[in-house]
Formats: sequence, structure tokens, C-alpha cells
Amino acid sequence: MKGRFSLNNLLNNNRFVIVFALLLAITSWIAVAMTTSQTRTRFIEDVPINLDIQAGRLQALDLSFIGAELEFVTVEVTGTPTAVGLLSADNFTLSVNVAQIFEPGEHEVRIEYEWHTPGEYDIVSFNPSTITVRVDQISNRFFEVQQEITGLASAEGYMTDTPRLIPESTVRVTGPRRELERVYSVSARMELDEALDRPLVQDVPLILLDMAGNVIDPVHSHLSLDFEVLTVQIPVLRVRTLPLVIDFQNVPIGFPQNVLRSYMMLSAETVTIAGPISAMENYEEWRLGFINLRNITEESNIFAFDIILPSDQFINIDNLQTVVAEFDTDYWDSATFNIPGEDIALLNRPVGYEVTLQSVSLSGITFVGALDAIANLTVGDIVVEVNLNDRELTMGPQPFPVRISVPNQGMVWPVEENNNLTVYINVTDIS
Repeated sequence: MKGRFSLNNLLNNNRFVIVFALLLAITSWIAVAMTTSQTRTRFIEDVPINLDIQAGRLQALDLSFIGAELEFVTVEVTGTPTAVGLLSADNFTLSVNVAQIFEPGEHEVRIEYEWHTPGEYDIVSFNPSTITVRVDQISNRFFEVQQEITGLASAEGYMTDTPRLIPESTVRVTGPRRELERVYSVSARMELDEALDRPLVQDVPLILLDMAGNVIDPVHSHLSLDFEVLTVQIPVLRVRTLPLVIDFQNVPIGFPQNVLRSYMMLSAETVTIAGPISAMENYEEWRLGFINLRNITEESNIFAFDIILPSDQFINIDNLQTVVAEFDTDYWDSATFNIPGEDIALLNRPVGYEVTLQSVSLSGITFVGALDAIANLTVGDIVVEVNLNDRELTMGPQPFPVRISVPNQGMVWPVEENNNLTVYINVTDIS
């Protein structure tokens, strides 16, 4: 009886195993050889075109790329399935041939590769094989930014000052010469819907305009600005009408200034000033300056004052430059007296020093005042004092100013015109 077929018996047969393995290896080698000998075609999409690669060549002609009709193309490749199957857009660096470009304008150029990853494949074609590029000269122009503010108004008691642009009012526009020639102006437009009672600061985008006032899209026109946004600052000032005030110097104690003011006439009684809001709240009146009482006489009775603003943040709305103060002297008179030395008092004598009066008298002291006050004035009404605290003392004889007053005698005062309102004292050390 013949033995039955057994796979185990074959696998245990060394000759069979060797022959079988040899046949399997030959078959695999044939299959691989057939596969690798085949070629495959593939289309790699969205491969970018790098115009910057050829930009240097154009710069020698003072030209630059402005743009291209396409930024990506499809690359057709052929090669072994393994090689082409691993390809992507990153494996290619494409550019254009600029050999025939010599002047600004639009030019059709051929696509070519600058570099591709080496491998078992070939580049068959580009789709499209050519593109249109635009080249031009790049120029700069400077524009003074025009402010277009609609609805600008100030609340009652306030005023708006000249709007300012930050960081600056001039902007540089850069781009293709032909596009740049279209730009007529650069504008910062704002629209306000309420009256202002405080300063306003707002960021405003800049817009390009052609001669007809049409907006130019900078992106589409390949134009760029140093500043796409500027800050518009609108100062708001407080406006107040203030009474004008003049003060007096060298006024004796008890002197009736209000009576003297009744004789004074001002060429303007008020002035309207605009200034920073916080600063203007501190003003209830506008002080013009001082008049030295000793300089007012029957003949010297007109004094002029310039209105001086604290800084350029303030505005003189009335444009009032000078105010004149004039005293009505029709009912004034004058009288001259000699004051003996014994009527001159030395006040605040320092400890350890002896101070003596060297002047025998004050001669020819002229007083001015109202008619009735001058008519009734006597030497006994005049008080002359030397306040030793008025200045630093030195050893020996020295001139010293005096204080002269006429208490309780109304509007009377000494004048300095042709008067020497000083005496001589002598200081010695007795410590």
C-alpha cells in the first residue's frame, strides 16, 4: 500500500526546503525588478514661485518686482513610484527667467527651477510654463498729512486749539513710480458727534487719495507708508473773561488803595483768555503788574502794561496787547516838607551793636495826594522810620532806606521824583 502524502514529510525533507527557498527568492527578485523598472508620472500642485531670487539682477537696472499674476504653479515629474511618491512642494525652489527684462512694465517670463531635491525622478514641465510679472522703479514721496475733521465743535466756555498729529505730520509713501504718481494727498479723517469740553486723543488711519478724491488701496497698488496710523490730538482750552487788576508797590500801612483806584481809569476792564483747563480754573482775575506808588505824580500819571501770557499754551482771545492805566489828577495837589532828624525813628536795633543816625534831616520830601489831604498835611503828620531789618547791616557809616507814611490823613504819599528817600546811619560793635 502506498504511503499517504504528508506536508510535514516535505518540510522535513532538506532537499525540498532548499529548492523551495531558491524558487521563492528568484520569484521575489523578478517581481522587484519588474516594479523598479516601471516609471510613474505625478503632478505636484501649489509649488511657490520665489521672485526674490532674481530681484538682485533687476536692481542693477533700478527695477523691482511689483507682483505676478500667479504665485504658485503645478510641477509635472516622472520617476520611480517610490521617488515621486515622496515628493512635495517643499522639494522645489522655482524662480523666473528675467534675462529679457530691461524696462518697467508687464513682462511674460518663463518658469524655471533654481533647485530641487535630487532623486530618481525628472521634472517634465511647469503648468503654466510662463507667467506675467510686473516690474517698476521704487520711489519715495513725502506728503504733509491733511486733517479732515468733521463735526469739530467746542462746548460753551471752551475752545478747541489747533489739532496736532503724533508722532509727526509728514509721512513718506514708498512704492512703484507709476502708482506713486497717482497719489495726490494723504489724509487723516475724523468724524465727531459731540461738542468737546476736554482734550481728545484718537488714533486715525491714513488714507491715500488721487486728484479726484478717490481712495487708493495701498495693498492693491503695492504702496507702503511710514505710518499707517497717526494719533490726532485735539487740545481743548478753557475760556474765561477776567477782570484786569493792577497792584501797587511801596504802599504805606493804612493807605487807602481803594480811594486811589477810584482815580484810575483802565483802557480795558477785562480780557478774555483761553488756556489749559486745570490752569484756567485758578484764575479769578488777570493781574497786569505793579505801579510803584512813589512814581505816581500829577505829571507822571500814565502807565502802560503789556499782557504777557504764562506760556504758548494760553491764547489771548481779544488780542488785547497793551492796557493803559491813567490817573485823573485834576483834584490832586502836592507839597514839600523837610523832616528833622529827631522825627526819624530807628526800629529793630540789633543786640550788641550801636546804631546812630548820621543824617540831620530829610530835606525836600514831596508829597502828592488829594487836594484836601495835602491842604491839611503838616510835618507832625509825617512818620519816618528806618527799619534795620530791611537789609543786612555792615560796620561803619552806610545809606539806609526809610519808610514814610502819613497815617490817618487819607490819600497822601511821598514820591521819589527828585527825592532821596534814604538816610545815613553808623553801626559800631559794642559787644
